[in-house]
Amino acid sequence: MVAAGLWLIGLALTIVVVPERAERFLTGFASSARAHYTEQLFRLIAGSAIIVFSPEMRFPGVFRAFGWLIVLTTLGLIVVPWRWHREFGKWAIPLAVRHIKLYALGAFALGAFILYAVFAQSAHAQTLVSFPTRDRGIVIASEVGSGTHAVVLAHGGRFTKESWAGQIPAFVEAGLRTLAIDFRGRGASRGGPGLESDQDSVHLDVLAAVEYLRETDAQRISIIGASFGGWASARASTQLDAGQIEALVLLAHSPISNPEDLPGRKLFVTTEGDADGSGTLRLPGVRDQFDRSPDPKELLILPGSAHAQFIFKTEHGPELLAEILRFLADSTRDEAIIEVRERPSEMGEEP
Repeated sequence: MVAAGLWLIGLALTIVVVPERAERFLTGFASSARAHYTEQLFRLIAGSAIIVFSPEMRFPGVFRAFGWLIVLTTLGLIVVPWRWHREFGKWAIPLAVRHIKLYALGAFALGAFILYAVFAQSAHAQTLVSFPTRDRGIVIASEVGSGTHAVVLAHGGRFTKESWAGQIPAFVEAGLRTLAIDFRGRGASRGGPGLESDQDSVHLDVLAAVEYLRETDAQRISIIGASFGGWASARASTQLDAGQIEALVLLAHSPISNPEDLPGRKLFVTTEGDADGSGTLRLPGVRDQFDRSPDPKELLILPGSAHAQFIFKTEHGPELLAEILRFLADSTRDEAIIEVRERPSEMGEEP
């Protein structure tokens, strides 16, 4: 993909510096059957490469669609008589030559965009890591970013570590090192031998993540846990020594029995209409956990009924992400803060 970007930029510079050579290059398209099918071969290679490498680029959906557009139009050009392409070229090529500078600008912009997408995504490249748990299990996690402040991302019960893909770029751009874990029983992570129920020991996976980050030079560690993952994160944090956790973000977490022992700064988040399978609202339970936990702490209540990570998929997703980034960055607020912020539903908005 880097080569494609550089080729387009080189074509743009050639048009500006040696326009007559660029004109000869353009007029060669579809000039013969050999030229026609050679062009289609290169188009197929380029389109296929874009599709294959799109997941490793910034804006993967855009490039995947662009790659398929190239491939499908190429297949169409292959099945039609090549002379049709030549007739089209007789109309299109003189138009491109007349507007050669605009053509150069477009080639340069596309090439620069491809290079940006490749190198910008390299900053968000994931490294797959593994580390042991205290019960001799193994946790598989994706690590992205660098920095002294690391964040453990603990997914909800319906998800895996990949569910944080939409939020990780923002965390990384904020200078955070992220570690998204797969809980035991998800992906390739597993608990230790001889356990009757993995669900009773999932907090060990969070503890293992914190220990891994400590061993790999993280100076500040925060945890973001959602629903089931929030319960595991809360339970794990109560078993850590004072000062090991800087901040804890709990997205509609399942209650723990001892919220009085939750360490560090805490941000509790839920929506006003979030309900469990039986129809019971989660807000009272979250508010009770908030009330019983020690300072400093904040409670954010958003409109709607989305649960935990599902909030990111709603119109309030950007607001939630901004609040989490603000909370994680606000390391100076370690005094006794009790803050409740409730965003009531707008008139006519569904709860």
